[in-house]
Amino acid sequence: MRNICRIICLGVLLFGGTGGVQLALAQEATERFQEVQIYFADRQEVARLAEAGVILDHAGYARAPSGGFYLTTILSEAEVRRLAAANFSYRVLIDDVVQYYQSRPPLTPEERRRFRRESGLAGFEFGSMGGFYTYAEVITELDSMRLLYPHLITARQSIGFSHEGRPIWMVKISDNPDLSEPEPQVLYDALHHAREPMSMMTLMYFMYYLLENYGVDPEVTYLVDHRELYFVPVVNPDGYVYNEQIQPAGGGMWRKNRRNNGDGTWGVDPNRNYGYMWGYDNIGSSPDPGDDTYRGPFAFSEPENQAMRNLCLTHNFQLALNYHSFGNLLIYPWGYRPNFLTPDSMTYMAYAAEMTRRNGYIFGTGDQTVGYVTNGDSDDWMYGEQTTKNKILAMTPEVGSAGDGFWPAQNRIYPLAQENLYPNLFAAWVAGGLVTLLDYAYRDVGNGNGFIDPGETVRMAFRVKNIGQGEAANVTFSLASEDPLIHLDSMVTHGPVTLPAQAEAYTDTFTFTVDPNAQTAYMPELHFTISIDGVRRSQIVSDLIVGTPFIALFDDAENGPLGWDTGQGWNATTQTAHSGALSFTDSPQGNYSRNANNALTLLSPLDLSNARAAFLEFWTRWNIETTYDFAQVEISTDGMNWTALAGRYTVPGSGNGVQPPGEPGYEGFQGIWVKEFMDLSSYIGAPQVYLRFTLRSDAFEERDGWYLDDIRVSLYRDVIVGSE
Repeated sequence: MRNICRIICLGVLLFGGTGGVQLALAQEATERFQEVQIYFADRQEVARLAEAGVILDHAGYARAPSGGFYLTTILSEAEVRRLAAANFSYRVLIDDVVQYYQSRPPLTPEERRRFRRESGLAGFEFGSMGGFYTYAEVITELDSMRLLYPHLITARQSIGFSHEGRPIWMVKISDNPDLSEPEPQVLYDALHHAREPMSMMTLMYFMYYLLENYGVDPEVTYLVDHRELYFVPVVNPDGYVYNEQIQPAGGGMWRKNRRNNGDGTWGVDPNRNYGYMWGYDNIGSSPDPGDDTYRGPFAFSEPENQAMRNLCLTHNFQLALNYHSFGNLLIYPWGYRPNFLTPDSMTYMAYAAEMTRRNGYIFGTGDQTVGYVTNGDSDDWMYGEQTTKNKILAMTPEVGSAGDGFWPAQNRIYPLAQENLYPNLFAAWVAGGLVTLLDYAYRDVGNGNGFIDPGETVRMAFRVKNIGQGEAANVTFSLASEDPLIHLDSMVTHGPVTLPAQAEAYTDTFTFTVDPNAQTAYMPELHFTISIDGVRRSQIVSDLIVGTPFIALFDDAENGPLGWDTGQGWNATTQTAHSGALSFTDSPQGNYSRNANNALTLLSPLDLSNARAAFLEFWTRWNIETTYDFAQVEISTDGMNWTALAGRYTVPGSGNGVQPPGEPGYEGFQGIWVKEFMDLSSYIGAPQVYLRFTLRSDAFEERDGWYLDDIRVSLYRDVIVGSE
């Protein structure tokens, strides 16, 4: 059936275009491209290089051990000459990138079958152009999807035509695809730049994932039933077909569309031709028709951009993912100005932090991630134009590393597509409603001392938030436990309730009893489940502790940093707090400084000599540069030799920047206060234990930093429960 579908679909393809391959006029047909590593002393030099006509909007980023940083990118011979003329330090890593791409051995038939088999997807497979689909093969796949899943995907629809007359195809995936329903809408698009086929393959993989898992996977089924997901896999068909014509085995390096500029040059960069802040300066785009970032004669001069504009004007997209490659990045507005955030920057950072939690991509604005600016790009227009259409939270995933380049090896196609499944699903979720757990509160029904003692009944409520852009309906909450020392009369479910977008609420109260035989410092395990229309998302609650502790330390920051060595400027701040009016922060006057090594150190050591168990708890939030800067909780028994502690929210250090490889710490963005929990049992018996909270940064990015509140150390001793 599959092959029959392909044959039928191939027979009905509509090929547009003039068919003429204008090799005499095409700069890229014979020009050599090189992979180069460029050294920069600081970020300002990236702007200086852009002023010299070399704009690095696709690059791998690495810090230099001796200071400064490297960008690894792919440049034409003309751009390399400009690089040399501007006196930048660089070295050539690959002399001829196209030759390198084509010299890599293809996968064997068995290897191709293995990738397909292990993916679990029957429909997605390798294309004929270096493993990537050609434009014609994309059309074939879209038609096959329609034939196989007519109840889930529309027939392809043209949203416009390219310069050479090729249709720009769009499809929609939903439970009633041929109807227009009042459901949250998401836009996924790819191949603005013709030499970035991995962007398209990522979308095609995701589309097959949705279609083949509908009715099997509850999450996919819910999203297809309750969202309208739009896909434009080839925004720039002329440029992509041109790459096929000049390099049919893959590796073509043409980037722009195929406008005849009338001066012997060809092409406009579609991602510099959108209308918001078009032509803002000559750094974020170029006025020179011969440059790869040529912005065109005027905003929306290009039919490809007009098609995307009209699509957005006639729909109500809440989110958009404009896929590109490469860089292992997730970029959001603003692009046109450095050090400039949108009014929705907190939402952008929160979404990006979650979307990159699994694939490890660096997130931020273009200026924050690699140091470049762009104007006339898709993200800025989709978000910034709010008069003729609604605001769209648009982002650009840059798929793949510098090692993958523009045309990744065949054995990287499946892994790169798979590492972006979670971001794609998350975007679909938050276009509507997505309810998550923030924290919980409990009350002991017994002696009422605020702690959970053996034999006591506990009443517990959970604080939740709808982090999505739409309403979350039919939401239920349940609490369960398989712990033999926790007695629930039955698994109680509360709801259903409806939560508006961005709303917080407490659940109704759940009640359970702790067995009288539970020992001091016992930690029971509960399972809290949020269900949205039957799609269950469970979270383990395991930081409840049985027994009444001795509180060795409690500081809510309301009295300032008394009892602490404040290092290079730690202090209390009113900017944000978990409780009361104050919290501690490393940089109360703004962002943390470069080359910081700033510790908040407890002046008086803790005595754990008589403790049976000990725990550190605190509330925290942070904004710390991913991969390079780091915050750590450290412990010592002598005040000189320190060890980093692991908690629920720490991640292993990357080994880059100031992050010690494998050591636990904090990076990225956590915009909501969370309760951290650390077990100090390894230090039981020590008469002196020192604590400190340290933020370290390298010589580059500066962020808001680290916030702490309600710091508590609880000791549990071998005494009768409740006697202290």
